[in-house]
Amino acid sequence: MAVVLMLLAAGVWGWFGYLMLADWGPDVSTSTSTPESLCRGLLVEPSPGDNACHSELRQWPPLLGILA
Repeated sequence: MAVVLMLLAAGVWGWFGYLMLADWGPDVSTSTSTPESLCRGLLVEPSPGDNACHSELRQWPPLLGILA
């Protein structure tokens, strides 16, 4: 049982890290490179200026609630 709980906790921490670091949102095409995501991760850019980057799941309180 303890091993299962440890794996579950590691999975939740992994998901938290992914949501905090991964770029997301619609792709923005540039002529010189591959398409990039419009929104940066919360740890990379904590307060995005674009309104398209506001998501209920990508805010600090819900993400910390996942860990709690």
